[in-house]
Amino acid sequence: MLLCGRKNELEVGFTLIEMIVCFFLLSLFFLLLPRLSFIGIENKQSKGLNNWEWDVFVGQIQLVIFLVLIII
Repeated sequence: MLLCGRKNELEVGFTLIEMIVCFFLLSLFFLLLPRLSFIGIENKQSKGLNNWEWDVFVGQIQLVIFLVLIII
């Protein structure tokens, strides 16, 4: 919707790359949080990620970064 009446002005919003970066940073925050229990950020009763889950997560992050770099 054009609020100022100009037809050639760009629309306001997030680009796809900005959304991917935001999702990536949020996923890092929520998935790395159990790993940071040694510095007292999370309680000691949480299970966290085991080594296999951590390897799968890192592999998925590498794949996402590779695909984003191909798209760019």
